[in-house]
Amino acid sequence: MSIYIPSTISVSRKNPLDCEEMASYLSELGIYTLIKSNTSTLPHKEYGCQLTQSVKTYDDIKNIWNPIKNKYGFTCAHISVANIYTGCI
Repeated sequence: MSIYIPSTISVSRKNPLDCEEMASYLSELGIYTLIKSNTSTLPHKEYGCQLTQSVKTYDDIKNIWNPIKNKYGFTCAHISVANIYTGCI
């Protein structure tokens, strides 16, 4: 039996970010995730995507983070893993 837990990775940047294009990219890689677009003003306007998925291991997180980090040039993201961890990735 495998136990999966929910996780959310949030990425953002000052320039517009196309979450639909990101969803297509991750789908091509065989990564299953729910992606929501958001705009924030903390403290300046940023465009972001929230990726929500079930994970079992740290490798599951790396398999999502590494492709988007490399393709979109992110240097950090916020991650929440169930009630276990919340912070930077």
